Amino acid sequence: MNPLSQLLPADELARRVEERTSWTCAVSIGDKGGGTGLLVSRNVVLTNYHVILPLLRQPQLARVSSCRFDFVEDPETGDTLEGVRVPFAERWEGPSRPFSPADETGADIGFKPDELDFALIYLAEPIGEAPVARGSYRRSSRGWLPLPSEPPLPRVGAPLFIWQHPAVPESLMTSKLVVMPQKSAQGAVLSVLEAGLRLRHDVTTFHGSSGAACYDANLDLVALHHAGDPKLDANRLGKWNQAVPMRAIVAYLKREHQDLIGVVPPAPSRLMPVTLPNDRTTQESDMIEKRIRAATILMDRDSDEDGIAWARDKQNGPPGIVHVLACRHIDSHRNFLERLVRLSLAAQDEGIEIRQTREQAFLRAAAVGISGEAWQRVSLTWPPAKETPERALQLMRRDLQGIAASKHRTAVDIAVDIGSASVGREKQLVPGLAQFCASIASADRMQVFIVYYDRQATAPQNDKTLERRKQLVRMWTPENRPPGGGVCLHLGDIDSFDLGGWCRTVQGLWQGDEGTFIDEVEAVFSTGKLPMLEAERGVTPILRRNLTGSA
Repeated sequence: MNPLSQLLPADELARRVEERTSWTCAVSIGDKGGGTGLLVSRNVVLTNYHVILPLLRQPQLARVSSCRFDFVEDPETGDTLEGVRVPFAERWEGPSRPFSPADETGADIGFKPDELDFALIYLAEPIGEAPVARGSYRRSSRGWLPLPSEPPLPRVGAPLFIWQHPAVPESLMTSKLVVMPQKSAQGAVLSVLEAGLRLRHDVTTFHGSSGAACYDANLDLVALHHAGDPKLDANRLGKWNQAVPMRAIVAYLKREHQDLIGVVPPAPSRLMPVTLPNDRTTQESDMIEKRIRAATILMDRDSDEDGIAWARDKQNGPPGIVHVLACRHIDSHRNFLERLVRLSLAAQDEGIEIRQTREQAFLRAAAVGISGEAWQRVSLTWPPAKETPERALQLMRRDLQGIAASKHRTAVDIAVDIGSASVGREKQLVPGLAQFCASIASADRMQVFIVYYDRQATAPQNDKTLERRKQLVRMWTPENRPPGGGVCLHLGDIDSFDLGGWCRTVQGLWQGDEGTFIDEVEAVFSTGKLPMLEAERGVTPILRRNLTGSA
């Protein structure tokens, strides 16, 4: 007989699975990656120390960091639910302890009792007290998993379960990682090291799984996944993964942070009535985050978008394929590119009414109303600054030729850290790249966007690369474009005037006082122009209030 085996009510295991799905989140640290987290109090998330390390080095990243809950696949429909993003609190930093040098080498010994690779993050909202509406799963409050006062130390051979948000390469042609909807995996404990300071297991994990909770057979919290075997075989597989037992983490917290142990929700969460998938309330709950995402993609930059369309038109000279963008991290260039890929590139010679109809269909997250053949998006890596222009172009040719030969229309985005870009080299390389692209593809089959961005500029006052950005967008003028050359754009701040057309499009989706909505948006810009990312954060609560009722 297994002494750890418990007799539970028939539906208890299913309840525990649903709860742990609700408590698991994807932790995002700006554009520096992230990991997985577990909600352990009303607004406190547990993850790894190394997940937040970029934030400790660059505190300004807190403004663009968040935890994303309910980012899952609906088991009934197969659709991916966008989930709910909760930003970090202004004072986000809770107790934490660094990892051990032995974690990086794969050693079996050398761990110290305070080298535990954990961190607690405070969120801006008490998400644990908010209701949950995830597909057909409904609860009056999310709740959380209290940190156990006496967590068990699992034995070798004991089963282990992990809920996680892995990050995988976006495509075979890029190393850029994309966070996946929540996944689960199971395995077993392989060994326990140094009297319970580490345990090794064989549960499948990937990049992005760091900080994921490890559960035993009864789904009790027993460890925090944090590392893998650094010695990989020919198939790039290690022999083990590694976790920090919760017994060691709790022992540390008891010494100075006893108040964080065993914070139980004030009352048991009660299952809310389940509604049918086609019920209007369910549809709105499932679609609200998608609509907000769609609305932020549509924000502003119509004139820049029109400039790209102008350059692609053969009536205005050689059709443009390669475009140059310069911006800061806070200029939200990713949304601009997604708008191009999802909407603009597929549209040909649309009038204002057709464009508004198409945008409104997109805002409803509808699959209809978008004209033209769909475009796919591929990310490529820019050659290092040490490479000469000739060598750099040679390195790019093979990937671009493969993309040009594809049966799909493809938008290629290449993100370049402006800190590593040599203006002299870039001004030689990019025109040559444009000419090469013109020789292998047409503007209606391939578009390339080279984005020089300042990843350090997470606040307006940190703008230290303005002059360099201005130099990089002087590759050529609209009147003197090289073969294959498109437009050179410097993405900057926006104001409420820039959002006039966007407000009318969004307002067209619900009945209400258009003036009130515009007044709310204008209030976001009461101090003047804002970087796009700050503008998006400012209008998101307005969108959530209004879009909830727009079906």
